[in-house]
Amino acid sequence: MIVRMKIDISGLRDGEPWPGYGETLDVPQDEGQALCRKGFAEAVGLTLEAAREVRIVEPEPGVMTTRRGPGRPRKSAA
Repeated sequence: MIVRMKIDISGLRDGEPWPGYGETLDVPQDEGQALCRKGFAEAVGLTLEAAREVRIVEPEPGVMTTRRGPGRPRKSAA
């Protein structure tokens, strides 16, 4: 999960300094969700590996089966 930092965090993460405000970071999904829940970061997108797993399924072309109701009654000409 790719997140954008909303605050500066002091200290190290895996031996490297945390990215600064506005910078992005690729983290595991559970860690990214925790950072977002706490308000430290916002979700930007999926990692390349996760994006490859996402499949977009297009609906098959055909006749629409849902019909609209009769609608609102007309106003009388009174």
